[in-house]
Amino acid sequence: MMSLLPVARSHDEGVAAGRREFERYRLESLYAESENSSVAAVMVAKRQVAAARVRSGARVEFFLDDARREVPRRSTHSIGPLKLPRRPAGRDDQSQLEVGGWCLGACVGRGANGRVYEATHTLFRRVAVVKMIELMGDQEVEGRFEREARALWDLRHPGVPALYGAGRTDSRAIGYLVQEHLVGCDLSALLKVSYRFTDADLALIADGVAGALAAAHAIGIVHRDIKPSNVFLAEGASEDARFVCLLDFGCASIVDAAALTRAAAAVGTRAYVPPEAFSRKVDASADIWSLGLTLYVLATGTNPFEQETSEETMQAILHGTVPTLDPEAFPRTAQVCERALRRTREERPTAQEVRDLLATNG
Repeated sequence: MMSLLPVARSHDEGVAAGRREFERYRLESLYAESENSSVAAVMVAKRQVAAARVRSGARVEFFLDDARREVPRRSTHSIGPLKLPRRPAGRDDQSQLEVGGWCLGACVGRGANGRVYEATHTLFRRVAVVKMIELMGDQEVEGRFEREARALWDLRHPGVPALYGAGRTDSRAIGYLVQEHLVGCDLSALLKVSYRFTDADLALIADGVAGALAAAHAIGIVHRDIKPSNVFLAEGASEDARFVCLLDFGCASIVDAAALTRAAAAVGTRAYVPPEAFSRKVDASADIWSLGLTLYVLATGTNPFEQETSEETMQAILHGTVPTLDPEAFPRTAQVCERALRRTREERPTAQEVRDLLATNG
């Protein structure tokens, strides 16, 4: 049988040829979909992509690619101030770099292990953001990267940014996630400008986050890092039409009913983790505690558990006074916080019960 690969003088040349073939088949697959070809034709094209990728020498078990993935329809509301804070324009421009068919642009965010860039698809001209994560052989960072990619790929919900693709660069030193481009700011940015959230604001935020959590918990995903900076207030068709999105599933645990996540080092941001995270396994109720505490912080501007040292923070969470909101100032949010911030996790509501409670008191 004739080989589909051109004759190569060395192994490296063969791998390079395979990668070129993979890219050709991948583009043909995308063209087939864009031309509304038959399901059979698209499936044949996708099988060619998979086979070519194997021949290219690249790992195939972790490669997600759907540049035309549909963005979920969303309901919008008037939430927050008239004008949202804007992030300063990024200076780190990577316009000469392309990953996975996406041409990078300006840097729009930075983190401990990577950066986020605006990007445009070279074929469809779709705008997205690409999160570049420095793996460098660090198993913990690689684990976060793969957990976040798999969680986002499985979780299709209006309260979670759509994932278009994920993979690793040829050197495998950098992983990348391609996500829906959102315009707006996270809630920590509003705390920094001392914005005063109303009870109506907080109820809509709670409902949006609880909706995303209900969908995640239903398929066995526990977020484990709910906090203001991981809740994004995005603009819709107009500046006062906004929706809530839950960000950063890097700490997420994908579990089933019989396998809860280990507490070990209290995964997540320490000032927002529940008491049980320090001594036992956690489940979906951990997200409810963190949501309740996030609402309290948004309402008051302070986290009563956050102390100068990690040990003091842990002791405050374990033994300190559980905060409550003024029910007259925050009639809807106060009830959610009171039930969510119960130290006995079995007494906390589920994410769907949080939404039901808000609807009942709306």
